[in-house]
Amino acid sequence: MYLLKNIIIIVLNSVYLKPGVMSLNLNCKVKKNLIPILALSFLALGNASSAARMVEVGESTKATLDKAYIDLDSITQEGRFRIATFLTVYEKARKNSHGITLDRHEQKTAFDCQAKQFALVYTIGYFEGKQIATSPVNTNWKDTLKNIPSDAFEQRSMRIVCGIASAGAQNLANVPQKISKPVTTPTERLVLMPIRVPDEDRNLKGTMETALVKGLQTSYVVYSGERVAQKAHEIFMKESKDTSHIECDETRCMQNIATAFQSELIATANVTKQDGGYFLAISIQNIFDNKVVFSNSVACRGCDSFQVVDKLKELTE
Repeated sequence: MYLLKNIIIIVLNSVYLKPGVMSLNLNCKVKKNLIPILALSFLALGNASSAARMVEVGESTKATLDKAYIDLDSITQEGRFRIATFLTVYEKARKNSHGITLDRHEQKTAFDCQAKQFALVYTIGYFEGKQIATSPVNTNWKDTLKNIPSDAFEQRSMRIVCGIASAGAQNLANVPQKISKPVTTPTERLVLMPIRVPDEDRNLKGTMETALVKGLQTSYVVYSGERVAQKAHEIFMKESKDTSHIECDETRCMQNIATAFQSELIATANVTKQDGGYFLAISIQNIFDNKVVFSNSVACRGCDSFQVVDKLKELTE
């Protein structure tokens, strides 16, 4: 039983009809293009303002087009744990093993961010905006924690809950007021790896990196500098001592660095000197999806190192 990816199975097989609740129209189907609207409508039933606080995590299973969302306003701290409410809107309504038709479900999930574990607390099933089914409440969830799987969907869920929850109410207010994947927003975290510069400009490396950070900060919460360099060295050394492989796999190392800062995005930048000018380049990659989300390169003909600093500020525009 693993997080949201397999919650569909849990819900369809475990929720039961509450006493006194009438069966609904079992032939109703949910159109694919209504899924985001249903998510908003669902939240509006309880709190009209909460509809603007949902962040899409993605498709909860590869077998369906069900969409999973996290209610940012639901994130709370309980000791070392963070509790969050997930909403999964089904591609179309379907029956569970008890013959109950559901078109979405709400699930409360607890996370131990430090140990990277989770536990299900309870699940509520809905159909056409009405609560019709529920699972037993797991009162012993602290004793039933399981490790969070390593695939992208579950890792993204953890990073959203653990990262945004710690940001506090002020940062939560900056999340876009619509259902969308939290990318390129002021609260999205990005790790900038140490910038590569020519040997003759090494004394300006810190200045160049600061200029690049200034440009990136318009869209991201940026982690850079000595803190990142030390963490990267620590992870590299740890991987190098792992006898199960000869050297650190680049992708695995980058993923570990991103995870250390509760981020999905890694930025790499290069400054090279050639023929009396400079070439500047940056690439931002979702290291878990293996997708480049932004890249840019600029040729600075006849520039000196001081002009390069100014150009770096504009590289991410």
